[in-house]
Amino acid sequence: MINDIYDTYIPPNYKKDIVIQKLKRLPVITLCKLIVEWISRFPLKHGRVNSHNIKDHLEILLKTKIGRPELAKLITLKYWNYGLNMYQLAQLDTMILLQHPKSYLWNSHRIYRTETDRFPALIIPNDFTRVLQELFQRQNQKCHIFYYRHPNLPLNMFRISLFELSRGDQHYIERTPFYVVFTVSKSPIIIHTHYRESDTYAKLIMQLIKESIMITSRVQSNSITSMNDTKDSAYITLKDEGSNPIKNLSNIYLTSGIDGTGNTVASWQSYSNGSSDVSPLSHPSKHQSIKGKEAITKFDDKLERKRKSMLRFHGKELDGEPVYDNDIPVEKIKFTIENHIDEEDPLATPIQINFSFTGKDVFGGIHELCDEGVIDIDKIPGWLCGDNGTKSGNVIDGDFEEYKKRGGLI
Repeated sequence: MINDIYDTYIPPNYKKDIVIQKLKRLPVITLCKLIVEWISRFPLKHGRVNSHNIKDHLEILLKTKIGRPELAKLITLKYWNYGLNMYQLAQLDTMILLQHPKSYLWNSHRIYRTETDRFPALIIPNDFTRVLQELFQRQNQKCHIFYYRHPNLPLNMFRISLFELSRGDQHYIERTPFYVVFTVSKSPIIIHTHYRESDTYAKLIMQLIKESIMITSRVQSNSITSMNDTKDSAYITLKDEGSNPIKNLSNIYLTSGIDGTGNTVASWQSYSNGSSDVSPLSHPSKHQSIKGKEAITKFDDKLERKRKSMLRFHGKELDGEPVYDNDIPVEKIKFTIENHIDEEDPLATPIQINFSFTGKDVFGGIHELCDEGVIDIDKIPGWLCGDNGTKSGNVIDGDFEEYKKRGGLI
C-alpha cells in the first residue's frame, strides 16, 4: 500500500476507454504538446520512441492527417499502455477545463481578517501545495494536488483529488476533482468549483484551504516558522456572499473582482488600475491632468493597434512581443450569421452567411491579422475574438447562440 498519491501513481481502476474519450476532447496540436511533455517527464519503457525523436515522429504523423481518435488510441494503447499516471490524468483534466470552459460551474469566497476587514492573500504555489498536502496527511486523507498556471489569465490553478479505499482495500478510488484558483497577485477572493452544501469532501477541502492560507501567510510575515501553531483558527474566515454559480472561469474572473477590476467598467476603470489617482511614488508633473490626454496617448499607430488587439483577444506577451500560438488552440470553428434586413417585417426571411475557419490556431491567426491591420480591430465582433471559447454557433443580429448538439462534431 502506498503512503501517498504521487505524480507517478497509476490508478489501476482507470478504464482506458474513459481516458480515450477525454483525450478525444482536445485538439490534435494540444495532444502532441502533451505527448512531448509527458515523454520528457516520464520516459517510455518500451518501443523506439523517446524524448530525442518524438517531435520528428509526431511531425510524420501530422503529415498523414492523423485525427484525435487515432492519436488518443496511440497514447493509451501504445505509448502508455500500462496506464496514465496521476500527473498525466490531472494535466489532461486541466486541459479539458481550459478547452471546454462552459462545462464547469464556479463560485467564489472572500477572505476576511475581521467581520469587515478583507485579507488579500498572496499564494506561492510551492508553499501552498506543500502545506495543503501536509494538512491532508494529518486528516489521514490521501490526496493528489496538481498546479497549473493559466495560459492567458494571471491565475494559479490547483486541481485537488481525494481518494478513498475500495471495498476490498486493494486500491484507491479517486473522487471528483476539486479546483481552487488564486490570482498571482494579492487578492481577498478565492475562485473554486461549485459544490453542494451536502458535499462533505468539498467542505473539508475548503476548510484545509483556509488553514493553508493562514499558515503560509504567517510564514511569509515571519510570525511563525513552522505549521505546528494553528490554534488561532479565527485568524481568517472565508465568506460565501451568496453569488450564483457562473460558467466559464474567464467570466467569473472578470465579474468577481479578483484582480481588482471586476466591478469597474467604462470611464471608471481608470480608478481600478491606478491611472487616475497620483501614486505617492510618481511625479505629479507626469500625471494626465498636467500633460494632457493627447500627450499620453500619442503612440505609434501599429503599437496602439497591437495594444487594442491584445485586450480584445485576451492575449499574452513574450519578451514584449505578442504570442499567437495559444496553449489551447482552436483548430476548427463555424459560425452562421443571421441578420434581419427588413426591420418593418420581423417575420421576413433573414439573410444567412456561413463562416468556417480551420487551421493550427484560428483565433491566434485572426489576432495576428488584426495586429497587421488586415482586419479593423475597432470593428471586429467579439465572437471572432474567441469571447465564446471554442463553441461554434449562430450569430443572430449580433448575439451569439451556441449550436444545438446533434450528436456529432461540427
